[in-house]
Formats: sequence, C-alpha cells, structure tokens
Amino acid sequence: MSLNGCKLSTPPRRVRWAVLLLVASFAGFAAADPAEREAAIVSRALTFERTLDARVGDRPIGIAVIHKAQDVASERCANEWREGFTSLANVKIQNRSVMLKGIPYSVEAIARARALGIDVFVVCPGLSQEVVEITRVSRAQQILTVGTLPSYVEQSMTFGVFHDQGKYHMVINLRAASAEGVTFSANMLKLARIVR
Repeated sequence: MSLNGCKLSTPPRRVRWAVLLLVASFAGFAAADPAEREAAIVSRALTFERTLDARVGDRPIGIAVIHKAQDVASERCANEWREGFTSLANVKIQNRSVMLKGIPYSVEAIARARALGIDVFVVCPGLSQEVVEITRVSRAQQILTVGTLPSYVEQSMTFGVFHDQGKYHMVINLRAASAEGVTFSANMLKLARIVR
C-alpha cells in the first residue's frame, strides 16, 4: 500500500481495529470534510501525548496553522484546517481548551511562537523550502509539528494524518518527536506507522 508516494506496510488486524476505534471516537464528524476529520484525529492523538503537561503547563493548548501567503493551495489548506479545529471549539484535550491561530509563514512569525503560546505547528503545503527552518524552531522551542504532507513527516516533522482510498492513516516520526521533546503513549504508537 502506498500513500502519496510513501510505502506503508499493512498493520496487524488488532492494530487496524484500534485505529478504527480511534477514528470511531469521532463518529460525530462522519459527515465532515477531510480537514475536519484530520483535525479531530490530531486532537484525539494529542490526548496520547505523555509530555503535554511539561510542554504546555496549565494553559490552553496553542495550535498554529502555518501556510505560505499568496499560495492558493497553502491558503486553502490553512482555511480548511482552521475550520476543522474551529468545529472542535468545545473539545478539551487533556482537560485543556484549544487556542487556534493562523500564521502566514515568516521566520519572524514562527520565532515568536512560544511567546504567543503556541505548542503545535500544523504545516500546510507550499512550505517545502521552509521545512528546515520550521523544524529548527520547533525543536528549539519544543513545539510538536504536524505535517499535512507525508513528505513533511518522512523528512523531519513529528506527526501526520493522511487520507488514502477512503481511510485515514497516522504516521509518527520518532526521531523528530524526540527532538521536539514529544513522547506518545505505547497505545498511540501501536496505531501509527512509525518512521525511525
């Protein structure tokens, strides 16, 4: 099986059932668009992050959707993800509310991320050239990165949810997670394809 050019192995039956249960926990979003479902799965995945307390503390979780200004596909992706997260406005993640920001990419904007209370970067298409700088900042500031393209996660971002042939697949890059100070529970790791 492949996903946008990335080779995926078929998970064992018990893992496939666990993924179905995770996705089914958001059954209310069955009629939602893909970005809304992906936002719901990302939110649910954050409940499996064991290092969230240390990274976030008691405040709301800050999620920044980063896009490339004047890039139609990137701006569309950002709008869809913002709408997806907005539809989850009442969802709590480990008893914390979510604060959402849309950020057109610039070195200055992402450098101020922690000062703005950002804990998660969702990185839209159109930023392949900027991935190195985004991940440099995310690692220095202990910000979890969510790539919206499989190549982002394969290259250096921590987490991604991808839709292929009517199914959702989670991918975790363990090396990137470690560099960002992020650890997921063993149960979460069983649900995802792991990049080492």
